[in-house]
Amino acid sequence: LAGWSTTHPPEPAGRLDVPRDPPAPPILIEAARRHQPRLRTLHAARAEADARARSADRDAWPEPTVGVQVTREGAPAGLEETVVLGTLSLPIPVIQRNQGARETARAESRIAEAEQGAFGSQLLSRIEQYRTAVIASAAQLRTYGSEILPTFEENLRLIQRAFELGEIDILQVSVARE
Repeated sequence: LAGWSTTHPPEPAGRLDVPRDPPAPPILIEAARRHQPRLRTLHAARAEADARARSADRDAWPEPTVGVQVTREGAPAGLEETVVLGTLSLPIPVIQRNQGARETARAESRIAEAEQGAFGSQLLSRIEQYRTAVIASAAQLRTYGSEILPTFEENLRLIQRAFELGEIDILQVSVARE
């Protein structure tokens, strides 16, 4: 199907690199923090929720009105007086302003923080899980290359020698090679 000859399959050329262990966990974690799109999305969602909470808190501040009134009053003796009157007014519910929006924004901020923390914990455990799997695979590959394959090749050579000497028949050779 691939276009190779059925009588002689392709021979691998070159050599494989020696298996290496992965980098240390802090390096992997830093790379994940830089390149993980979900982590960036959660960070942006948390920043947005925090900004909404700050905005809702700002909307809760009372909006005072400052007024100045200047008038002149005249007296019967011809003396005039200038009267300056200043006013400061505050809306009546000074303390309980925008509570619903403020609490909603704070709840969204806490939810975003919890989602970011949960994903960060999952990410750390997945990094460690995959790192451990790579270490185990590299050790297994080194064991195969240094112990199992040389023994396997020696056993195949001995089976061929036993067949040449007539100690085993072709069926036993086939079963042994299998």
